[in-house]
Amino acid sequence: LFRSMQFGGKVIAMSDSKGYIYDPNGINLDVLFDIKQKRRARISVYADEVPGSEYHEGCKGIWTVPCDIAMPCASQNEMDLEGAKAVIANGAMAVFEGANMPLTPEAINAVIEAGLLYTPGKASNAGGVATSGLEMSQNSLRMSWSFEEVDEKLHGIMKNIFKSCYDASVECGQPGNMMLGANVAGFLKVANAMMAQGIVKFQNLCRCIRKVPETSVSGTFFAGAQGGGGRRKGHGFFRRLPVMRHSRLPCGKGAGSHQADGGIDMRILALQPVS
Repeated sequence: LFRSMQFGGKVIAMSDSKGYIYDPNGINLDVLFDIKQKRRARISVYADEVPGSEYHEGCKGIWTVPCDIAMPCASQNEMDLEGAKAVIANGAMAVFEGANMPLTPEAINAVIEAGLLYTPGKASNAGGVATSGLEMSQNSLRMSWSFEEVDEKLHGIMKNIFKSCYDASVECGQPGNMMLGANVAGFLKVANAMMAQGIVKFQNLCRCIRKVPETSVSGTFFAGAQGGGGRRKGHGFFRRLPVMRHSRLPCGKGAGSHQADGGIDMRILALQPVS
C-alpha cells in the first residue's frame, strides 16, 4: 500500500479476513493504519469513518472492482479462476503476487493467456525475506543501518531479481514470461551455488537449451527433494536416484523435450556425486 502510493498509484480497494472496502477517492493511509495498527479493529470501520467509501462482506468480491493492477497480498489461493476472469474482464493490465501462492494454478494460466503482466510471489514477494537477510547481516556485522540504507539495499535486490527473471525468460525464448523466468533463474542460482561449493559437478547441464541424450550419462546422480508423484522420499534434502529419472523444469517451446503445462520434462542427469 505504502509503496504503491509512494510511486503515484491510487489504491482503491483493500480487504481483511471478513470483507473489503472500496474508496473511489483512494484509501486514506492514515485512517487505515489507525484502524488496523492502533485500534486493531475490522476494516469495516473505515467505511463508517470515511465518507464516500463502501464496505462489502466477503473477500472474493474485491476482484470485481475495476482496476489497472491487482495485487493479491494476503493468503494462498485467494484469487481463483473466477476472480482472475473478473480482473481480466475489467481491463486490468497486470497482476502482481504479494503473498505465497495467492493465485490458483487456473488463475495464473488465465492471467498469462490473457496477456496481462504477471509476476509470481517467489519474485515480487521476495522483499520480506530479503529484508530479513539484511537484518541478519546487520546482526553479524554488529552494525545498525538507517531506514534509508536498508531501503536502498532492498531496492537494489528487487531490481536484480527482476533483471534475473526477465533475462532468463529471454534466454528461454519467452520474453516477459516472469513465471518462467523466476523458475529458471531460481533453479540456476541454486545450481550455480552447488557447483561453487563443490557439492556436485555438472557434466551436461542443458540450461533449458537442449535435450540431454539418454546415452550421455551413466551411474547415479543427486537431485533435490521433489514434490508430487510420490517422488519426495528419503530424509535429506539430497538423495541418490537411479539413472534416467526425470525432473520437470519449466521452459519455453522448442527448448527441450516434451512440452507440458508450460514446462518440459527435462532430463537433468548431469548431476553426479563428487568423489
